[in-house]
Amino acid sequence: MGMMLVPPLGRAHAIVLIAVSIIGYAMRRNVGLKWILVILTFEGAIRIGMLIALTGQMWRIIH
Repeated sequence: MGMMLVPPLGRAHAIVLIAVSIIGYAMRRNVGLKWILVILTFEGAIRIGMLIALTGQMWRIIH
């Protein structure tokens, strides 16, 4: 994710991905097992959404 900060194309997506990782990690450190799974589900959904958005943006630029 750090390398995605270099080109301006994926910079916003990379910042969100890094922020989600940091916030998710901080939240997972302070909750029980049941809530860890809930947090991981939301974290994964946000990551997948951001990666799909980045892929769509790259596709529009290529074509």
